[in-house]
Amino acid sequence: KYLWSDYFLKQFKMSTDKNKKKANHFKVWNELKWVPSEKQLAQFIHLQELLKEWNKKCNLTRLVDGDDFWTAQVCDSLLPLHEELQYPELSHKYIDIGSGCGFPGIAIAIAMPNSNITLLDSSSKKTTFLKEVSNEIGLNSRITVVTERAEIAGRDPILRSNFDYAIARAVASTNVVAEYLVPFLNSTGQALIFKGGWTEAEHQTLKKALTELKAEIQQTQKFELPNNRGIRNIIRVSSINKCPDLYPRSIGKPKKNRINIGTAGGMTRLSTGYTFLNIQEHSKYIRQNIENINKTKIFKISKKYHLLDKIFLR
Repeated sequence: KYLWSDYFLKQFKMSTDKNKKKANHFKVWNELKWVPSEKQLAQFIHLQELLKEWNKKCNLTRLVDGDDFWTAQVCDSLLPLHEELQYPELSHKYIDIGSGCGFPGIAIAIAMPNSNITLLDSSSKKTTFLKEVSNEIGLNSRITVVTERAEIAGRDPILRSNFDYAIARAVASTNVVAEYLVPFLNSTGQALIFKGGWTEAEHQTLKKALTELKAEIQQTQKFELPNNRGIRNIIRVSSINKCPDLYPRSIGKPKKNRINIGTAGGMTRLSTGYTFLNIQEHSKYIRQNIENINKTKIFKISKKYHLLDKIFLR
């Protein structure tokens, strides 16, 4: 009797677990208003298995089981692209900055079978995983994995200005992320910045910073993840002109000296206290006010900008 009851309890548990998995899947697809093919579902499940296996060797992510995987990883990655998911036959070029364990990049590659994805991460441990996963689930023909810092990759002529979508999820503050993403966009491309909370003050700060990158906020979208997983804000940014060659700045500078624009007397100030004067736009201002500048130390000159340190105005 004990053996039989134990057997039935085991079967019941297996059946319950299977139903839970189906329920998790259903909620995700219902939220996305999109249903994967059998092949795509199998690829997602295989990805989950590979994540669990690799987590035993190196800590990639804790979100690998049940709702953690299907909602906090898969749904969170695809929800910002719910409109694009309705047209899977379209072919686009995506780049995922700071891809980590493959989200959102690999999820997009599975869901958008005619698109090509570049996964960028500075950690060789993570890119080794990404290469193996891409091969294991049959996506290596459409996925390119690059081991590099965003600041360097953004200056690579092969990658710069080459993508329809540049995406970053949980990487850094919006000003920093914008400096990472915008240089990768082609003339009609969009940058998608993933955020939790989003305030009007943050919106205005990003809006001003984007003027330096020759870009603008196209749209902000607010989503609520299933199963009380919280709020997700997506900021869509589009280019309005060619991103200046100055950006992205060298390694570490986007985070250390974030673009935090404020204006004074026609000058554009960075958060470091340095001031960029566009010679063509501000030469008249300089001529009119040069006698009012007590101390000016010019320590870098380029074709388009004078970088002045410690400007004191009377």
